[in-house]
Amino acid sequence: MKLILGEIRFIEEDLRAITKKELPIKLSYKFAKLVKKLLEENNMVEQQRIKLVKKYSNGETDVNNMYTVLPDKSKDFREEFGSLLEEEIEVDFEPIDLSELGDITIPPFNLARLSKIIKFEDEDK
Repeated sequence: MKLILGEIRFIEEDLRAITKKELPIKLSYKFAKLVKKLLEENNMVEQQRIKLVKKYSNGETDVNNMYTVLPDKSKDFREEFGSLLEEEIEVDFEPIDLSELGDITIPPFNLARLSKIIKFEDEDK
């Protein structure tokens, strides 16, 4: 399955919420494995974001030990980080049929963000 780095954070958050619900053990295991993979990707993206913040800062930290992107460098930062977030990666995961989720409830907004992970019945028609 192909995913864009920018969408992984939201998918991972929504999957974490699902994994807190009672699911059949095999399905729970599949979701847990996927969450782990996505968390690794998110961590790598975050490391790159921090590098970029440092690159576009004045090199000094504030009272909270944080770097801040200089105002005149914010456009460059957004462009470079945005380019990273548009990268597509391959994740080894087969979408799960919606029917496998049983009676759990998922808000429509979250379900829409999970559309690459969950296969809806009418997609084959």
